[in-house]
Amino acid sequence: MNHTIMTENMARRGVHTPYSYEPDALEKLTVAQVLRPGGLTLSAENTLAEVREWLAQQAAKEVPTHFIVVDAEGQFQGLLSFMELYAHHPDVTVPVHTLIRQHPAPVLATDSLRKAVSCMARANVDVLPVVETHNPLVVTGVLSYHEVLRAYRSHLNDDEERRASISLRHRSIRILLRGQQLLHVQKARSRQ
Repeated sequence: MNHTIMTENMARRGVHTPYSYEPDALEKLTVAQVLRPGGLTLSAENTLAEVREWLAQQAAKEVPTHFIVVDAEGQFQGLLSFMELYAHHPDVTVPVHTLIRQHPAPVLATDSLRKAVSCMARANVDVLPVVETHNPLVVTGVLSYHEVLRAYRSHLNDDEERRASISLRHRSIRILLRGQQLLHVQKARSRQ
């Protein structure tokens, strides 16, 4: 961890920096760093029957909980849940945009993961559309909580490895210093 002015003195004394002083991993990472381009996107004009048939043909390991629905120009229309796709609908020829119930605020690729997680929590969704900075209606990708957790887990693993190497380095320095002190004591005794 890079030390701040607040934690530098603590680190010099060998005191472990409290977690609350460490920079937040979700604040340091941007959406662009973990973004999955494309993916879970449906055309607003696809019928319910077409989408169900397409999903039946997919051999997905993970079934998405939500789909991003875009119009022909790629502009965000809303989110459609997997459950809604398979709910009882008497007419399977309706376009999927008529089934949209959720319109969460999209995030920008330059936004922090903290902001994205906050948006997910407020909208109570697992995925968010990521839109272009200069055109907030054009979807460039999809951010799911899986990517956020993967990025956070990676940060934790990196942090643990870094702490282990720092801890070993500090121990070796202490051992060397203690050895030097013992040598000085022995030299002083031998002179007497």
